[in-house]
Amino acid sequence: MSDNLKKFLVEVTEKPELKDQYKKDKKQLMDKYNLTPEEQDMVANQDLDAINKALNNEYDLAPNSIIRVCKKEQ
Repeated sequence: MSDNLKKFLVEVTEKPELKDQYKKDKKQLMDKYNLTPEEQDMVANQDLDAINKALNNEYDLAPNSIIRVCKKEQ
């Protein structure tokens, strides 16, 4: 699992200013979080299956203009 991908999705979910930045320039924000090209493709294409696999199914995913994550109940 990519810690960068997890951190990116959690922080974009929780911080409104990052949501705005994502909407303005996705690539720049994903680069800032050091997402790999594969991870950037997953996010840009909202490939929920691939993201779930990358996050070891630890999060519930909700697609929107960005993908929102929520830690699953154990």
